[in-house]
Amino acid sequence: MTGQVLEVEGTWEEIVALSEKFAGRRVRIILLADEDEAALASPQESFRQAWLEIKTGKTRPVSELWEGIDAAIEMMESLPENLQQQVAEYLKEYIAQLKDELQWDESFEKTQPQLVAAAQQAKQEIVLGDETLKSAEECFRQGWHEAMTGQTVSLSELWDGIDAE
Repeated sequence: MTGQVLEVEGTWEEIVALSEKFAGRRVRIILLADEDEAALASPQESFRQAWLEIKTGKTRPVSELWEGIDAAIEMMESLPENLQQQVAEYLKEYIAQLKDELQWDESFEKTQPQLVAAAQQAKQEIVLGDETLKSAEECFRQGWHEAMTGQTVSLSELWDGIDAE
């Protein structure tokens, strides 16, 4: 059974001044960020930043990361083997999702000017009435006719230039 928990907050000097009161007792110290310190990034944001650094050649040596890696390994080793495997699978999926998100973000950044230009042009055409919008049925009929008469563009051609660097 755990005893009553006493929470004490203050500067280090204030805590040390109470040291005689807590002599021989177990304590836990949590360092709080100063108001002027930036908040820590989320794991997702940290991974995104690291991935971008890797892709741009701005990486840190693995030796600087060992402390965090060792801590993660210790946590994994404290779990039963079946849970270790579940956590490992989850991490693989999670990292793959983050990579996909980063790739999507990079693709969007590269094509954003073209998307904005296309949206502005469409808006202008609608406002100016340069082209009367066709009904969905008319668009389908035209698309079907083009498909049946071989007036198509291959999907691979549509992607040309989208992910160009």
